Amino acid sequence: MPTQTLEPPRRKRIFCNRCKMDTNHDHEAHRTVWSTESDDYWEQTDFILWICAGCEGGTLEERWTMTGMEDSHGKQVFDPIIYYPKRIKGDVGRKKFKKIPEKLDRFYGETIEAFNGGLNVLCAAGLRGLIEGICADKGVTGSSLEKKIDALVNHNLPQNIVEGLHGFRFMGNTAVHELIPPQRDDLRLAIEISEDLLNYFYDLDYKAQRLVNSQRVKTSAQQVTAPLPVQE
Repeated sequence: MPTQTLEPPRRKRIFCNRCKMDTNHDHEAHRTVWSTESDDYWEQTDFILWICAGCEGGTLEERWTMTGMEDSHGKQVFDPIIYYPKRIKGDVGRKKFKKIPEKLDRFYGETIEAFNGGLNVLCAAGLRGLIEGICADKGVTGSSLEKKIDALVNHNLPQNIVEGLHGFRFMGNTAVHELIPPQRDDLRLAIEISEDLLNYFYDLDYKAQRLVNSQRVKTSAQQVTAPLPVQE
């Protein structure tokens, strides 16, 4: 077992979930836990509490090492650091759509969670399933997902969204059938296209109907309050 505990620095740059950026964090507390199974083998786990110098929010860092984990200079090497709560840097936020069916909303939410959890293959499969679900909800039929996407044009869907859906349909095929994870940037773009589709069918349509109803109410009110014609 090492004779000296490795002390963390007094201050460290960490992404702050509350500040939404990398900020200085001050070292607040440190605890080292040792585990030994024999005289020749040991494990070390460090728990370090950091406090953001900006918002004063807390972050717990966990790092782990064991016998023999040293670099070429004999310095102890640690496994990749784990932060609690999980850092949300690079995560995608879940959007809200006014009239989306509950099943589709849950499917969409789980797809976002898969992306944020680094589950790229499952995220790609989820995006493909989400498009299938939207087509089913809108009564769009076809012998394949490709034909269903083409049929969405009949719902006045902009052509650029249709082309984007075809683009990540192939990505979904590769991920699901060959278990090849897509690139994160490609997945992020595919999520944005899916959200454009959800926005078109379940938010813009809702807002357009609200506008139509509002205009009808105003027209009715104007007719009621219009002055009666003067009789001579």
